[in-house]
Amino acid sequence: MSVATLKGTFDSFPLPDVLRLVAASKETGLLQVDSPTLGGRIFVVDGQITYATTRSDDQLIDDLARMEHISEEEREAIERRAVQLEDVLSSRAAVLGIFFGYQVTEVLVRLLTLVDGSFSFDVGVMTKHQTAYRVDVEAALEAAAVRSAEWEKIHKIIPGVDTSFRMAPVIDDEITIDPNRWAILAALATARTPREIAVALKIFEFDAAKRLAELATSGLIVVEERRSEPVVIVEGVPEHRPETASEEQEPTSEEQEMTSKEAAELLGSFIALTDRPEEEQAELEEAPEEQAPEEQAPEEQDEEEEDVDLARRWRRLRKDHRSIEG
Repeated sequence: MSVATLKGTFDSFPLPDVLRLVAASKETGLLQVDSPTLGGRIFVVDGQITYATTRSDDQLIDDLARMEHISEEEREAIERRAVQLEDVLSSRAAVLGIFFGYQVTEVLVRLLTLVDGSFSFDVGVMTKHQTAYRVDVEAALEAAAVRSAEWEKIHKIIPGVDTSFRMAPVIDDEITIDPNRWAILAALATARTPREIAVALKIFEFDAAKRLAELATSGLIVVEERRSEPVVIVEGVPEHRPETASEEQEPTSEEQEMTSKEAAELLGSFIALTDRPEEEQAELEEAPEEQAPEEQAPEEQDEEEEDVDLARRWRRLRKDHRSIEG
């Protein structure tokens, strides 16, 4: 079969075999994949993959800018055709290897799961923005197989990239947190799902999901169960039923939502607090909002007030995490 007339369905010609045929031909063009649930485009130059996407339009420049691989000034210049993307990235080999490698691998992981679908190859079609990135088809297929196995492990803990998480109410053991996972914990103040965290931290969804899975396994975060409340319709406007009073009141108007930085600082203070004996921890959790302590040395009184305030702030942080909508 000539690649110039390459067209068929996956039930007779699996995608890996199609890619190997294109690679053997050393052709340049676009391999279009269509199915009822997903579509994809794989661009090749001289039989090697240069770019792949599951989106209908070319958002390569948007993705590079979002993840800060190119500046806004460079983005505008590229869109005006004042400079070529290949020239901008010519001195950034790491961007080519990491960003494009991730992009191609993730797309292949999704496309290789397709059972029903069709494909066609258009000779000579190239991406809107050319780069020097090239990857051998066999190497790309091997990377996709490895990534697919990693996703299977993640999916045992995280069903999907829209699964919501919140901080665990209690941390049982002493845990060491590296900077990457620390950033995830801080981001949970405003982002809850792997998809949202990937956008907030400018990382790939795979990295966000992998770190969240590690945090969930260590007991630092738990899957957030979204509870649906009955609503009544009043003149076409949905209105939630009145909330019942509870021991833990909602924050007052004077209490402001914490930023990711503030959440990170408070988390650090809390983890330092967990080094105290269990008896002392229990006392702090049960401490009232205000106490009239017996006569104490000024230093001891200040330390006790600080611990009580810290425990109260931790409870409010957990409450904010439950109330913030993404």
